Amino acid sequence: VMSMGIAHELNNPMNFIRGGLMALKSELSNSKSLSEKVGKFLNVIDEGVQRSANIIKGISHYSHTSEKLDEDCDAHLTLDNCLTIIKNKLENRIEIVKKFGSSPMILKGNSGKFHQAILNLLVNAEQAIQEKGKIILTTFSDLQKKQIIIEDTGCGIPEQNLKRLGDLFFTTKEPGKGTGFGLSLCYKVVREMGGEINVESVVGKGTKFILSF
Repeated sequence: VMSMGIAHELNNPMNFIRGGLMALKSELSNSKSLSEKVGKFLNVIDEGVQRSANIIKGISHYSHTSEKLDEDCDAHLTLDNCLTIIKNKLENRIEIVKKFGSSPMILKGNSGKFHQAILNLLVNAEQAIQEKGKIILTTFSDLQKKQIIIEDTGCGIPEQNLKRLGDLFFTTKEPGKGTGFGLSLCYKVVREMGGEINVESVVGKGTKFILSF
């Protein structure tokens, strides 16, 4: 609730900035020489405003507090929103590869919880990559099933830990760096949506989380 309120409060001044920027561009359009000199700086500001707006939008979806389980959850939009939230952790270090299906993937569930689950999986993938690497996002659907695959080229998970990933309080992270809530939440949310999570991992090569609905 607090994060949703913060996102709402941030959105108001962002609208003022966006409005002022548009008015300034309009005024400068009357002077070609001045517009050329200042235009590149306005474009930088415009890009910053847009990136900030996207982050606020992502937080709003993440903070959605409804308890309904019959909302339309757009898988591609959710993945993009969550990537926006953690973008600063990815830049210049982790390459994002998207292999989205050509058709929209709409799942039934709770939009806020679904965002939280996807964000947890992406954060785990980012943290599993110590230096540089890739996160590959794949979506697939046919008449029988829909799948979201989140794959990283990180450190991998030992085989003896794979079956315990959904257990509450279980974590493979160092003491003080993990609570064991994140993945258990993911498993719970996916089950509520009528799906399941399967994990494939090789130590030293990476991990693949397969969400099937």
